[in-house]
Amino acid sequence: MEAGPAALDEGTLSRVFAFLTLEERHRTLALVCRRWRQLLYSTQLLHSVAITRERLVTSSEPAMRSLCSWLQHHAAPHVQRLEIKLAASNGHWGGAMQFEDLHEQFVASLVACGAAGQLTSLHITIDCPLWLRAGELGALTSLRSLRIHAFQEGQECEQYDHDSSADPETVHLDGAAVLTALQDLCLGGDVVGITDPLPLSLTSLHVDGFCQQQHDSLEQLHCLPRQMEELTALRTLALARVYSSSPDDYRQLSQLRQLDRLSLQQCTHLPACLSKLTTLRVLRLYGTPHGWFGQGQTIAATLGAALRPLLHLRHLVLRDIDCLGSGLPLELAGLSLERFYWLQQHDKASGQLPAGPWLGSLRQVVLSVPTAAANLRVLSAAQHLEALAVVDTLGCDNARSRYEFCPAVAAFANGHPSLRRLGICPSELPWLAEKYQAWKELRTRVAHLDIRPSLSIEDGTSLMCELGFMASNCTDTF
Repeated sequence: MEAGPAALDEGTLSRVFAFLTLEERHRTLALVCRRWRQLLYSTQLLHSVAITRERLVTSSEPAMRSLCSWLQHHAAPHVQRLEIKLAASNGHWGGAMQFEDLHEQFVASLVACGAAGQLTSLHITIDCPLWLRAGELGALTSLRSLRIHAFQEGQECEQYDHDSSADPETVHLDGAAVLTALQDLCLGGDVVGITDPLPLSLTSLHVDGFCQQQHDSLEQLHCLPRQMEELTALRTLALARVYSSSPDDYRQLSQLRQLDRLSLQQCTHLPACLSKLTTLRVLRLYGTPHGWFGQGQTIAATLGAALRPLLHLRHLVLRDIDCLGSGLPLELAGLSLERFYWLQQHDKASGQLPAGPWLGSLRQVVLSVPTAAANLRVLSAAQHLEALAVVDTLGCDNARSRYEFCPAVAAFANGHPSLRRLGICPSELPWLAEKYQAWKELRTRVAHLDIRPSLSIEDGTSLMCELGFMASNCTDTF
């Protein structure tokens, strides 16, 4: 009678093998016996494949070809969810001919995975251009989610020259309408090109792309995809770095009757039609409008007029709208927000929150430390407030934030009857956390005050992530 791993049935072995990475499984387990090797190439273990190859160098071309071959001959018949992350050393993928050959093989391997008709999710992160044309997309019609991020960190590689433009597209879709089952599409690149209308089946769309070298010329900039108004099933839309000539360039959005989540990051204008998007429940504005310095009153009035009709809005993020200044539109008071996030990363002064009925619906709030400390009286009217996170921004007086403002906020939280969670964040950006030790000491100090048992003092970054206030990339926008 067999004993040990050999006695286990295939289902049990598959569950055990799943704890290992794909590389670990195929480098070691495949050498044990024929039975294990066959199991490794079964649908149980290949229905979801995640591959990461970082710092690839020119000499690793055989490894890249081997990867493409493995995808075509082993993963393709089984894979349903495929995630690939590839990065060359210093962004260098060799000469143009070599890159073109690798690009062709890589796309062929993706086509093979889709040809089996089981691939529903394809996520690719790569530091070189990736073009998918109509003929290739025709093999991917089973996709429901497609996410491509292709940002070049260096300019050392000779580009695959599809055209003679000064800013070649790093992501390009041609004939995407054939993806009739696609619901989620996310495209991020230095320049994103979409030559044909998008699939009408889309419910979620994120486009992040701008012309890096010639962004001052409006003739070189992208706005909205063609026939955007026909995406009537769209519920979630995120646009990043859209440079438009006027607020009217967004007029197609007014036709999206089911849109309930909108994110705009570093876009030149607020859409003139924003007030018509009355179905919105979530609105995130990161650095939008962008580049309107010195026109704070105009922006506050424009934003206020746009917010007034959005009676279904429940989640509002206002981040780094420098031209907004320190005052919020009074129209905010007429909304029924449950989540509110307001940060000006470089502001030294505190901002003023409007009083009014909107405070009665607030559940979760994120503010800079000085703004929170300056608005404790206003926040005391938020009778249903459950979570408050305070952030040390770059413009803050850090010593005053740590030793004056934060204890005042902690004392307020301790006395607020409904508040259950207080998050203190040294900086929203992890790479700016050199003050972390001082803030850690402060959190310890605050936690040892006479804090009621029902109030939790937490790391502010973790709290904001849990509450959905932070997004690291386009895939995390909502």
